[in-house]
Amino acid sequence: MVKLLYKILITGIIQVETGLHIGGSDVELDIGGMDNEVIKVQIGNKKVPYIPGSSLKGKLRSLIARKMGYPDLNDDKGMVKKLFAGDLLKGNRSRNAKVPTRLIVRDAYVTGDFHLEDKAENWIKRLSGTAVPRHMERVTKGACFELDMVLDIYEEDDAEALLNTLNTCFQLLSYDYLGGSGSRGYGKVSFHDLKTGRLDFHEDGKLEKSGYSYAFNLMPQL
Repeated sequence: MVKLLYKILITGIIQVETGLHIGGSDVELDIGGMDNEVIKVQIGNKKVPYIPGSSLKGKLRSLIARKMGYPDLNDDKGMVKKLFAGDLLKGNRSRNAKVPTRLIVRDAYVTGDFHLEDKAENWIKRLSGTAVPRHMERVTKGACFELDMVLDIYEEDDAEALLNTLNTCFQLLSYDYLGGSGSRGYGKVSFHDLKTGRLDFHEDGKLEKSGYSYAFNLMPQL
C-alpha cells in the first residue's frame, strides 16, 4: 500500500477571453431554438453554464503531452504520467504498489455575472459552394469560473515537480483554447488568483489545513 502524505488544494479563477462553447447533451431541440447550446447545470430554479472537470483535465493533459511529444495516452511518462494517469512505484511491481492519478479536477462553476450569446455562423459546402447557417450558443467574454483542483502527494513524490508540470499546463492552455471551435476564435481563457493550500490527515483523525508556498508563473497575455 502506498502512503498518501498530504493534499495540495489549488484554487483560482478561469476567465473567458473570447466566447466559450462547451457543448451540451440536450436531446430536445425546440423549433426555432439554438442548434448548439452550451452545457449547463441546474442551480436553484435556473440553468447556468459550467466547465466540466473532465473537459478541463483532458485538455491540460493533451497539451502537455503534445509539448513532450507523447502521441498516445500509453506513451505518457515521467511527471505527465504521475500527474494525470498514476504509476507504479520505482522498483516495485506489486499490483498493490500502483499509485492513482495525483490530480483531481472538479467541475468549474460560473461565478458572478455572466451572459450567453447566440452567434450566427455559416459553414460552406465545399462541392457546391453553398452556405449552411447554424447558431452557436457561447458564454461571453469576461465570464469567470471557479477553479478547484486537488493534488495528492504520495511517498517518493516530488511536489514541486508536479506543480511545475501543472504550471506549464496552465501556460499552454492560456495560448490555446478550451472547448470547441478554437481554430475559429472560440475558447481563449486566462487564469487568475491561483492559490495553494495544504491539507494534512493526522493519525487521530483530525484534519489540518495550512498554507503551501508555490507561486504559479503565468505568462502575460500578448
